[in-house]
Amino acid sequence: PTHGPFVDLVTSWLNLFELSTTVVNPRLWMPEYNDNPDAAFFFIIFDTTIVFIMHSLVLSVVFQTYIQAMTEIHNRSLTDREDALRLAYLALEVQSKDDNNHQGLVKVTSVTRVLRILRPHYNEMKIGALVEILDPSRQRVLDFPNFLSKIRVTLLASIRTTPTRSNFAYLVEATAAFVAFANFIYVILYTSQFSAVWYDRCVFEIGIAITFLAVFELVARINPFKLLRYTPTTRLQTTFDGLAVLGAIVSIWGALHYFLSYRAALDLMLTGRAIDMIRIMRFFRIFRAMVRRSGDVLIALTGQLALIASTIHLFVYLGIALWAGAIHVGTYGTKITPHYDLNNFNTYTNGLVTMFQVLVVNDWYAIAAVYQYATAHSSPYIVYPFFVGANLICVNILLNCLTAFFVGAFVAKLDDSEDDGKEVTSVSRKAREMVIGATSSVRTVRRVTSVRSMGDASDASGITVEFDIYEREGYDRIVQTVAGGASEEEEDEYAKKICDMLELFEQLSSQVVKVGYMVCSQKTMNRYGNRRFQALAMEFMEPNTLHSIVGEMHNELLEVGPATVGATNTNNKKMMKRQFFSDTNKMILTSSLVRKQPPLSLFVLRVSPLQQQQQQERESDGALVPPPPQPEEEGGDGNFF
Repeated sequence: PTHGPFVDLVTSWLNLFELSTTVVNPRLWMPEYNDNPDAAFFFIIFDTTIVFIMHSLVLSVVFQTYIQAMTEIHNRSLTDREDALRLAYLALEVQSKDDNNHQGLVKVTSVTRVLRILRPHYNEMKIGALVEILDPSRQRVLDFPNFLSKIRVTLLASIRTTPTRSNFAYLVEATAAFVAFANFIYVILYTSQFSAVWYDRCVFEIGIAITFLAVFELVARINPFKLLRYTPTTRLQTTFDGLAVLGAIVSIWGALHYFLSYRAALDLMLTGRAIDMIRIMRFFRIFRAMVRRSGDVLIALTGQLALIASTIHLFVYLGIALWAGAIHVGTYGTKITPHYDLNNFNTYTNGLVTMFQVLVVNDWYAIAAVYQYATAHSSPYIVYPFFVGANLICVNILLNCLTAFFVGAFVAKLDDSEDDGKEVTSVSRKAREMVIGATSSVRTVRRVTSVRSMGDASDASGITVEFDIYEREGYDRIVQTVAGGASEEEEDEYAKKICDMLELFEQLSSQVVKVGYMVCSQKTMNRYGNRRFQALAMEFMEPNTLHSIVGEMHNELLEVGPATVGATNTNNKKMMKRQFFSDTNKMILTSSLVRKQPPLSLFVLRVSPLQQQQQQERESDGALVPPPPQPEEEGGDGNFF
């Protein structure tokens, strides 16, 4: 054709790109369809291929690449976390070396002092609950494996007072439900133009009554001065309760305007009640889960949002460099879409508005058409590469990264464990002791009963305080969810099954030489194996030194192991081997990755007599010489052995 959207190659490409972003569909191809109905086959095939298939492929590629990158970042953070905990253990171990009975161990009292610093808002009862998580068996000391597995759980624990099921708490909750329902009906009736004589006469008074009940319920639940000694049946939530407070303030402000302007007072009252409609969502588990998850996810989105903002900032400055002062608002008449010349780069603020319009895709081609009338750089070879590039980078890549993050992370947990009413049993003890009782089926909640003695040791009386233990989500948990893979419980079970199979193999084999083995999970930082692994190494090094070497070898395995990200099984034969010598024996420690993602490694330790020739070669070559043999008995129980 000699005219229309397909007059030449450049015009055809540009119009088809606009069509691929759906902004000119069906405006572009309806005229062609009017002239030739067979043209519909071309456009339907094009839209199906580009919009439905290619865009989905781009999203899947971006999603997969993003997940791989997040997995690598998460693995590096796990390595850094283990190194940090190892250094923390060494720092606390120094404080315990004044006690010869606890050489190489960390006292729980030292960790307790650290917990008081990290949680200055916790009283002694809550600090004791954290200590109970750290040392449930009350051994008062921790070896390195126990410290590694327990301290992370302790730091992620959030101790909250168990809600008391008093009559007043139920009254407050019933009032909240009545207010939410009445407020919802009130706003619906007013906005639906409902009319009745009795309703029109007292519509404002009804709003004041609902506001009064809402304020009473909020004050009773928030309990700002702690005058009421009770705990509400549901915890305060920043989103729902914050909006309820805002709605109450607006409604009260409207009530104060009653004597100035009835119309203004009624509008303010209705506005406040409309804001307070959000409170009805608090009674639905799915909405509570979504809001709670949103709070965790949005914090973790800081990096992605900063990247998008930085990219928009760069395009704004590039637009200013090209078209600052080149668009004269109000001088183009019917040449452009009305008011679209306000999308310009004359100022930084205008540039931000323009780039946001491009970011939401719609009518970006009409915005680009304005710049063909600019007094500078109006060539289509400058205008369209700028806007096409902005669309590809900001929309197809960055927004898809944001979508990938939400797809991986925004999982609303329906098991709202904070008020699910699961049965929990507890065991009480005296003298400020906290005992964790039977755990419910919900992993993230446990119940702690604490009894504070009010008299001497023989006094059986005391004040009983119950706490619920929740697991904090945190950034690391969000990244772990995005990266995917098995949960920590499934990871531990997998490691235990490997140990069970190794134990069965050892029982069925007829070999004389017994070996020690251990499986290390980097995700959970737990280590499982037989007691022989640590007992055989006692002749050559201290247990903490052994576990430090294991950690180093595990990190090195991640560098020399299989390169395929996401592989769960591998036949790669690469392994690491280290030898250690005593006066009479040789210890060989070998390791290899069981799988790359999530990292899981297997360590095998065996000890053999040192032959005379090997002993002479060791002395002449200066081979690895360990610290002198330790006189201690076989190492601690460790929850992983």
